[in-house]
Amino acid sequence: EDTSKTSSQTVTMSDVKILIIKERAHYERLLFQHMQSKNDMLEMESEVIRLNQEIDSINSEENKQEKSEGKESKLVLQLSAKLETLLMALETMKETNEALNLRIIEAESEKTNRYM
Repeated sequence: EDTSKTSSQTVTMSDVKILIIKERAHYERLLFQHMQSKNDMLEMESEVIRLNQEIDSINSEENKQEKSEGKESKLVLQLSAKLETLLMALETMKETNEALNLRIIEAESEKTNRYM
């Protein structure tokens, strides 16, 4: 009985043509969407590449800045050490100067006491 139902159903050529036209329209719409998606994807890939290049450039600048800051820090430490050395030398010179001044005053006192 099933075979008689399927064999008794016939499709006209015009129905087939209409169905082919509809399917072709669906295919063309899908093809167009695919092309749009591909263009969008290519634009996004270009944007990703541009952003990656920008990130690389920023990282490069940061590395340069870090190296420069490292050099500056080293220089600051060297200058601090030199300043500390100079301050200690100055303190030593002040003490020496003070001792010499005391000796001069004592010598002058002895000189004046001799003549008195």
